[in-house]
Amino acid sequence: MTLEEFHRIVDSILPPEHAVSGDAIGLQIGSERNTATNILTCLEVTDDVVSEAIEQQCDVIVTFHPLIYSPMRQILRTDRVGRCTARLIASDISLLSVHTAFDAFPHGTNAILASAIGIVDLEPLPGADLGILGTWPTESFDDLLTHVSTACSSPIRFVAPPSGRCQRIAVVAGSGMLLFPSAVNSRADVLITADVTYHGFFTT
Repeated sequence: MTLEEFHRIVDSILPPEHAVSGDAIGLQIGSERNTATNILTCLEVTDDVVSEAIEQQCDVIVTFHPLIYSPMRQILRTDRVGRCTARLIASDISLLSVHTAFDAFPHGTNAILASAIGIVDLEPLPGADLGILGTWPTESFDDLLTHVSTACSSPIRFVAPPSGRCQRIAVVAGSGMLLFPSAVNSRADVLITADVTYHGFFTT
């Protein structure tokens, strides 16, 4: 299979038009004429991921987060982006990014996170291109905090709802403050998101 054929399959599942406008998705390194026979997937392109791809003789890496997001003026081995870019080119390994196209996928990032937490009855967040809305079975906010922290293997920051209880949960796995109005309009009791700006936090 050529990379062009594989790329068409990816686009048929994760349509690029569903991604956020201007997002760095699609082919980042390589040529559509390259082969796609041994494919590695990852969340983030790191030195270890590139080493694994080389060791496993992969010809394509499909990454969630794009390796190249901002315009590059230099390719230097002193930083991760430059080093990984140089190694991938030298090893003739192509790189595809799916990023917000996967966020928008009904069974993508947000649904995976919501399911890992234990949220049920999932549906798209109304009025938004991204995000999931669902139900928290126990309605206990403290219980929800425990499950979020466990699912993410991370400490969390939160503001508790006044009642201490919650049922309708909105989930935006990436930077979700722009979708806060959609969560409010959907009568969500809680918004779970990965990134909140300082001013966004204190003005909402």
